[in-house]
Amino acid sequence: MGRSKNESTIGRVGFIGAGSVGTGLSRAFYESGYQIVAVSSRTRSSAGYLAGFIPGCQIYDDPQRVADAADLVFLTVPDESIQEVACSVHWRFGHRVVHCSGASPLSVLDCAQNQGALVGGFHPLQTFADPELTSRNLKGSAFALEAGPILSGELEELVKNLEGWAFPLDPRDRVLYHASAVAVCGLLVTLIKLSADLWDGFVGLKGENKTQALTALMPLVRTTVETVSRKGPIDALTGPLTRGDLAIVREHISTLKSDAPGFLPIYCHLGLAALTVLTQGSQSKLVDRKNLEMLLRDALGPDYQVLRTPC
Repeated sequence: MGRSKNESTIGRVGFIGAGSVGTGLSRAFYESGYQIVAVSSRTRSSAGYLAGFIPGCQIYDDPQRVADAADLVFLTVPDESIQEVACSVHWRFGHRVVHCSGASPLSVLDCAQNQGALVGGFHPLQTFADPELTSRNLKGSAFALEAGPILSGELEELVKNLEGWAFPLDPRDRVLYHASAVAVCGLLVTLIKLSADLWDGFVGLKGENKTQALTALMPLVRTTVETVSRKGPIDALTGPLTRGDLAIVREHISTLKSDAPGFLPIYCHLGLAALTVLTQGSQSKLVDRKNLEMLLRDALGPDYQVLRTPC
């Protein structure tokens, strides 16, 4: 059961869209004492799964029924569907209509605003691959908000009750902000997967390498992320590049070229970016930076454009 609701300017809450984001947020809101009254989804089973965690939440096939039942409606549908859904509903004057997209502008809610609704963007800086895990980990998370003064205050109150922290997101910064989130989440997952794939050819792990690779690497990933959180990215950097160890980097390049050529450009681009990051700190001697750069650039070859970080 959720806690008894504190005094709040936020009334009845509804969700149009019952995917991972809608499910994770609705559970977190309910546990924070908010009244989740209605949900609709393209598939009734998804709506049923969401409502199964929230007593009193009604399931509707028609998004209009959710809008009629709620004061604050979250459109947790795919980004490409937000505008279509917003324009398919008749909104009341003063309705609160909020999308949860990191990249989509508020203009996708113009149909609602033109009918007198207050519109906003509410983006939790979290991953929703596992809604149950996310609903527990929203505490302490950042939430990017874009809305007018009235709705902004109400969304800030909601974030406070979730024990997160809110910050205003200027429309000009929205896409860059979202790219940052994608890099630190989805691309990090990709890097972990590709790093684990390097274990495929290990002689001693034939037949069980897939499981063993992630089992072995995840404690390193967790400790690395924790160190970044405690000390910052510059002081968390370790490895042969920070030591200026040309021999080891040369061995990496040689082996990757023969055994994992698809990973070689990733290694080299990230290595060049790491050298740029290291120039901001005091930990690295970087006496061989020019030679390290030359080694990594040569390994990329003439067909690759060297990426530079905005550091």
